Amino acid sequence: MPPMGHHRRVTAHRPTTTTLRSADGLDLVVDHYPGPDDRPPVLLVHGLGSDSHTNWLQAGWVRALRAGGRAIVAPDLRGHGRSGHPHDPSAYTVPAMVGDLRLVLAEIGAVGFDGVGYSLGARLLMTLAGDGAPLRRLVIGGSAGQPQLQGLDLRAIDLAVAGGPFPADPESARVARVATSLPSSDHRALAALIRGLAVDPATARPSPPPQMPTLVAVGDRDQLHDQARIWAARLPDATFLTIPGRTHVSAVPSGLFRAAAAEFLQH
Repeated sequence: MPPMGHHRRVTAHRPTTTTLRSADGLDLVVDHYPGPDDRPPVLLVHGLGSDSHTNWLQAGWVRALRAGGRAIVAPDLRGHGRSGHPHDPSAYTVPAMVGDLRLVLAEIGAVGFDGVGYSLGARLLMTLAGDGAPLRRLVIGGSAGQPQLQGLDLRAIDLAVAGGPFPADPESARVARVATSLPSSDHRALAALIRGLAVDPATARPSPPPQMPTLVAVGDRDQLHDQARIWAARLPDATFLTIPGRTHVSAVPSGLFRAAAAEFLQH
């Protein structure tokens, strides 16, 4: 697999970090951990309010997958981490964010890849696969393929991310807490992302159901757990994993989840 190309920074035991330019002019920062050329790379796509470092490196995913000899590609989604943070909601649509992932895949020259996505990241990967990307195996966390960010109190979320009280509506409050969970995040950008995706027709529809071998993992304290188990049973080639004692947020660093995903992707 050819190395990634622009503005490279290499440090021992650290990734190659690349800055790409999106179709609409945003910086997209991608970490690439090299591996053997005889295995497809693993594309890791984090969830709302996180970034590649928090979701994948700190939570132990990079180490677990590299122990299995896999190359890893981990972008920061637009509005997150080190990538561009536009404050205009129109910059945040499913097609734009999936287009960013296509750009990453084109840069690494991947002719096939495995994917791990959590929550919003899972949705983007499923859309990417539904558009014909060469996805071999897929790990989905914190998702039941459901419509996302619907029926929210967007004004109350804007106030919460600006430092005000959390919304009275439970789902709006949950989304606001996720968006503000990392103090280092650009909370105005995340509020814009929520507002943009909330009115995007793509997020009002279920995600394209994955057709490839899929591992669906959800914490048993996540409100999506039962819905996800039923959904996974309807997929053509899916395995469902319950993560005991974990919520939507705390499922990410679960050792059980990491080990099951690493084993699943070895086949």
